[in-house]
Amino acid sequence: ATKVMPAVLNASGVMDILDLSVYPFGNSYYGTKVCGEGPYDSDERHCWYKNCVAVESPGSDCFQPGSIVAQHGEVERNINIIEACAVVLNPSWKAYWPFFECMEREYSTAALPSCADGLGIDAEAISACANGPDGQAAEV
Repeated sequence: ATKVMPAVLNASGVMDILDLSVYPFGNSYYGTKVCGEGPYDSDERHCWYKNCVAVESPGSDCFQPGSIVAQHGEVERNINIIEACAVVLNPSWKAYWPFFECMEREYSTAALPSCADGLGIDAEAISACANGPDGQAAEV
């Protein structure tokens, strides 16, 4: 996200014809009793996909709020929530994408204010979203 995407997006004319949607979820999955509840394990993730995503009727614990297991732990999950809130509060990808680039480059929740600064992104609103029930809702 920090090297290839900027080059693609800044190529002549690309921004004029592209409609980009970003879902900050990565290789995360929902912990379940059947597959496991973390820490991250690729076998658990594949089990969750097989039993919860690739089926017509997923089990009742397949998508429980608060049970997301991020590949790189809580820091990644918290950054994903911040980025998801940025999308909800700034629906235009041209508004939120520079913020994403900064957050991914800095890879710290503490970077929220400095990454938002100068972009017309409201760091306080994103923080309020990320630290409340709207953050978990935005995450999915």
